Amino acid sequence: MSEIVAPGDLMLPSALERQQLFYTLKKVSSLTAWRRNYALYKAWVDVTKASLQEATRQGWALTTSLPASELAFLQGGLDEFRKAMTKLEKNSFRHFGDPPFPELIAARNRLTIQLSVQRRVDEGENGVNEAHTPLWQEYCDAMHSAYDAWAECSMHLYQRDYFPGGLWYYNRWLNRDLPLMHFPDHLEAVPEPAVDTLVRAGGFVPFAGIWEPVAAPATRFIDRFTGAWRPQAPFRVVAPMKYFDHGAHAHAITLQDTSDSDDKGEKLHLAWRLLWREDRYTDGTIPAEEAQYRFLEPERSRPKTSGAEPDDGVIWAWSGAAAPASGTWLCETHGSYREVRKKGQRMGFLLGARTARWVLMRPD
Repeated sequence: MSEIVAPGDLMLPSALERQQLFYTLKKVSSLTAWRRNYALYKAWVDVTKASLQEATRQGWALTTSLPASELAFLQGGLDEFRKAMTKLEKNSFRHFGDPPFPELIAARNRLTIQLSVQRRVDEGENGVNEAHTPLWQEYCDAMHSAYDAWAECSMHLYQRDYFPGGLWYYNRWLNRDLPLMHFPDHLEAVPEPAVDTLVRAGGFVPFAGIWEPVAAPATRFIDRFTGAWRPQAPFRVVAPMKYFDHGAHAHAITLQDTSDSDDKGEKLHLAWRLLWREDRYTDGTIPAEEAQYRFLEPERSRPKTSGAEPDDGVIWAWSGAAAPASGTWLCETHGSYREVRKKGQRMGFLLGARTARWVLMRPD
C-alpha cells in the first residue's frame, strides 16, 4: 500500500519540529490522552441525558429532537468506549492491539453519524425542533468537543483500518496546528537507537512505537529476501515520523500531482526505522511526565472570525462562522471541497466535522 502525496505537501520538519513531533506522538498515544477522550465523550452523552430529562419535565418527550431512542444510541457508544478502555488498562496499555478495536470503532461510528446529522441540520437539509429540545447548542458543542479531542489523537495513530491516520506527510494542517500545541520548556531529544530495527515499505511493523522513514536503496523483488533493501547509517530522513501499532502496515510513499491524470508519480525508496518502542505501562504505572500533558482546546472554543486578509483582500471564513458574503466557497486545505453559502449562513465543517477555513472563490 502506498500513500499518495502531492509533492508540495511533503515538507520535512526542522530539528525543533522533529522534537515536537516526537513529543506529540507520545502524548496522543498515551493512556492520559484516551482517558480524556472518554471523559469528553461521556460529557456529550450526559448533555443528551440532561436535555431529555428537561424535555420530559416540560412535557416535550414526544416532540424533542433528542428523544429517548437518541440517548440509548449514544449510551451504546459510551458503553463500547468503556469496554475498550477497560481492555486497554487491563493490558497495561502496551499498545492499541486487536482486543479494543471493535469497541472503539463502534463508539467512533456513533459519533460520526451524529456529526453528519448535525451538519445536515446546519445546511437546512434536516430540521430540528430547537424550541422543544433543551440544551441543543450545548449538545452540539459537546459533540464537537468529543470529536475534536478524538481527532487530535487518532489522526496521528495508525493501526490497520481502525485509526487510518499518521504523519506520513507534513502538510498544511500540521503546519497550522503545531504552533498551537503545548510543549514543555525543555523537550527530550529524539532517541538514537543503539540497535536499528528496520521494516521495508510495504511490510508490517513488529512493535508498537514511533517510526521514522529513512532513505533506502532501490531494490529488486529478490532483494526483499536477501536483505539488500536495508539502509545503512548515516540515515537520511525522508518524511516525518509516525506512531504505528503492532502489526500495522508500513506505508510506502508516492509523490504524485493528483491534479494531473497523466502523472504516474515517483515512489520514494524508503524503510521505516524504529525510534522508540512502546513500553510505558508495563509496570502498571503512568509516567510522571503525563501529569504535564496539555492538549489543544476543542476547535469550537478557539476564536474564529471571518473577513478579509489585510494584505490581499481575500475574503475568508472559518467553519461555524457566518459567511460574510454570498457565493461559492473553496476549502483552503482541500481544494476539491466547495460549498455555496448565502451571506449570514453558517459555514460548514469539512466532512461534516473538522474545522476548516473557507475562501470565497466566486461571489454571487
